[in-house]
Amino acid sequence: MYTVYYPFNPAVRKHLLLVALLVSVFISSCSPTAQLKKHRTDLPEREHLVIHRDTWGVPHIFGKTNADAAFGLAYAHAEDDFTTIQTTLLAARARVGHYLGRDGATVDFFVKFFDFPGQGDAKYDEMSDAFKQVAEGYVNGINYYAETHPKEVQYDIFPVRPEDIITGYIMSIASFIGVPGRVSELFEEERRHRISKNGEGDEEEIKGSNAFAFAPHRTADGSTVLVANTHQPWTGPLAWYEAHVKSEEGWNAAGGLFPGSPVLTIGFNEHLGWTHTVNRPDLIDTFVLTMHPDDPLKYRFDGEWLTLSERTVKLRVKVFGFLRVSVKRTVYDSIYGPTLKTDHGTYAIRYGGFEQAGALDQWFHMALAKNKAEWDAAMATNELPMFNTVYADKAGNISYIYNARIPLRDPSYNWSVYLPGDTSATLWDAYLPYDQLPHVENPSSGFVQNCNATPFTSTDGPGNPDASRYPLSMGIERHMNNRELRAMELFGSDKSLTMDEILAYKYDMKYSDQSAVARSINQLREIDPPTDSLTAAAREVLLAWDRNTNPENTKAALGVLTYHGRLTKRLIRNADSQPSVEDVLASLKASAEFMMTHHGTLEVRWDTINRLQRGSTDLGIGGGPDILHAVYGSLEDDGRARGTAGDSHIWVARWKPDGTLETHSIHPFGSATSRPESPHHTDQSPLFVKRQLKTLWFKEEDVLTHSERSYFPGEE
Repeated sequence: MYTVYYPFNPAVRKHLLLVALLVSVFISSCSPTAQLKKHRTDLPEREHLVIHRDTWGVPHIFGKTNADAAFGLAYAHAEDDFTTIQTTLLAARARVGHYLGRDGATVDFFVKFFDFPGQGDAKYDEMSDAFKQVAEGYVNGINYYAETHPKEVQYDIFPVRPEDIITGYIMSIASFIGVPGRVSELFEEERRHRISKNGEGDEEEIKGSNAFAFAPHRTADGSTVLVANTHQPWTGPLAWYEAHVKSEEGWNAAGGLFPGSPVLTIGFNEHLGWTHTVNRPDLIDTFVLTMHPDDPLKYRFDGEWLTLSERTVKLRVKVFGFLRVSVKRTVYDSIYGPTLKTDHGTYAIRYGGFEQAGALDQWFHMALAKNKAEWDAAMATNELPMFNTVYADKAGNISYIYNARIPLRDPSYNWSVYLPGDTSATLWDAYLPYDQLPHVENPSSGFVQNCNATPFTSTDGPGNPDASRYPLSMGIERHMNNRELRAMELFGSDKSLTMDEILAYKYDMKYSDQSAVARSINQLREIDPPTDSLTAAAREVLLAWDRNTNPENTKAALGVLTYHGRLTKRLIRNADSQPSVEDVLASLKASAEFMMTHHGTLEVRWDTINRLQRGSTDLGIGGGPDILHAVYGSLEDDGRARGTAGDSHIWVARWKPDGTLETHSIHPFGSATSRPESPHHTDQSPLFVKRQLKTLWFKEEDVLTHSERSYFPGEE
């Protein structure tokens, strides 16, 4: 995309260092802290806001107004992870390249290509007044933390504005959808996909989190239970943070949020709760424009020549020290959306939910809801362009919604490849109405689930959505994965569930008899033993494996490495995929060689290899890829796998028959995300690896009883 050269002559370098020193003096006189003092934030009244930290360090923020509570939420989160919050805001400002160099510039280009900052500025005025108060309270809290902790300020991005928060979430949701990958493939040397032709139809393209809800007649004691079991990275901008906010204006909710969010994105209040899993409908399309042979700005559309509008994307990229270079690239806008010219074509990208910005507003109103009707009204705004949603409430209602902004497309095209950008037949501008999305409402089974697989098996009896109503052009998942198979086998077969059983099933660690792993192992039984002695011995270990990934299992390591490792390639993507015997044997051989090289044997306890690590904490853990107790990791040079994602912020909300709410939760590490000196940096890890939950105190009297310390922001 660009190349930068700079001199290494010692005399020139000395001159540059002198310039850098003078620049640093200038920067200090215009520091972010100095700017913040010019925009001093008005603090809430001391009697209007208090942060209670419970014995696990989890913040419970009590404010008089919603804005007060949001101020406290921002401040508390910054105490625990100001580093990541700043990085998120830096991306929203498209200044990552300015500080982090060339790799960061690709993020900035993505943000500016779609003009997310412009969208954030334009759309903020459309937000509800109630949410605007929350957003403004939140940025005031972030700015106040920066002002009172100037040594922790890393980037010149303060004071933060509410519009920056909106921009950050527009960018994050686009990333969830997969838009960055679609942009990056346009920069490859050759065109990635062919162009669809009218009349060829669509083909399904198979593309983690778990969510479960149980109605009163499905549980042994008549409780309604909601289990949130999202699978997110354990660190970084998409790692969960746990919090509880309460205001006298009716906002009283606990759950999880990401750095830079002023509201909970999964959570519950005293009346109801919801959680999400990622879904993968086909929301993104790439269009190939037909350009005029003589005019580089003209493109054909429905037999006429239209004109591209031009704009310049400007980036500042760090070379070293204080030295930056300016990079410019011309981009365009067509009738399809943001457009880019490359050596192999002119492309436009359009995706479901583009120019929508109300997700945070919607989540806020979901948390305010006191009953299903109010919650449904918040969901029906359909500002979330994706995410399966599972719901439960104290009245005993449960539901599942395949939530998405699914474009209504002409089914005569194959939408899994590139589309011709010269006809209104491919220019979609409408979406499947919210009330027509796949959903399950209070099924007779009293049970709903989703594990990132098909929505058409969301319950274990009548009431599942009818797959025939949804053409393949929508890209709605049709496959099952191991987690969904096991959920249906375990939860679906138990008609009177206790809490102990619910948790035991949630932490199940086995590959199903119906899984691709099981079918593949059965195939290996039918072939002659390999002539290679090591591979033959490894085959015997695999045939003796019970397909469990419990910590003490000595055969799980070889099995997981073979089917889900990256030593050769990942063989199993879902329950429908069936790797060839040749591919399995090749992966088995590579895995066996890895085991012998690093461990001297083919059989080692799984928790010897599978590890949860942060700082000095280094613990063995069970579970694995596509297991209900999901753990995903990366192989390290020492022959162990460091967990990086999977089961993350887990919580359980249980409404007993008398309406009493009981809640429990767990985090892989702890509340103090980027504070290794804190006792809450990894204090939850020992419970996490034992598959145990801690109490999540929600009632005010319980919070006060278990408060480790209480303080006003800035006076901790």
